[in-house]
Amino acid sequence: MTRAALRSLTLLLTGLVIVLTPASPFAQTFQPQTRLGASLPGDTWEPAIAADRYGHVYVLIPDFPPSCKGCPSSIADLVVSSDNGKTWSAPRVIADPGSGQIDVQVKVDPVDGKTVYASWLQNNKSLIEVAKSTDFGQTWTTVIANSTNAGTDKDILAVRGNDVYVAYDHAQVVWCSSSHDGGG
Repeated sequence: MTRAALRSLTLLLTGLVIVLTPASPFAQTFQPQTRLGASLPGDTWEPAIAADRYGHVYVLIPDFPPSCKGCPSSIADLVVSSDNGKTWSAPRVIADPGSGQIDVQVKVDPVDGKTVYASWLQNNKSLIEVAKSTDFGQTWTTVIANSTNAGTDKDILAVRGNDVYVAYDHAQVVWCSSSHDGGG
């Protein structure tokens, strides 16, 4: 190893990343911004994003579409890129919106690198729903992780292999629902 390479490695390992040459793998740039979501104009906010190891990027976006007659207060739209974010699919709903979907989460299982999970609060925040896709977001199965008689808030999703956890606030107490069969 050359002295310059050793110095670069030492700086990287100490948490100081210095780009020494334009050919360095650390000299990356962002793609130009791309508008995602269905409504123009619309009210989209608090998206969730995840990426798998096969070049897919998943964005789940709560949308309050002003032009959608008969829609609940919010709909969770999914957009997917299969080329590392260069192009995006049209937005689509992955589950029945009920009376609104908010506080969305999306995660990719780090064990297989491709199973995608999503969670959200639904029906006036009284349901915690979890959805699963094993085909890169094309089809989804949905289960109710918990149902309450009052609103919940701030769901947080974690997955690893067959273990799926969704934590949330309810009546000023933090709760966690779990599955150890892949959310089945």
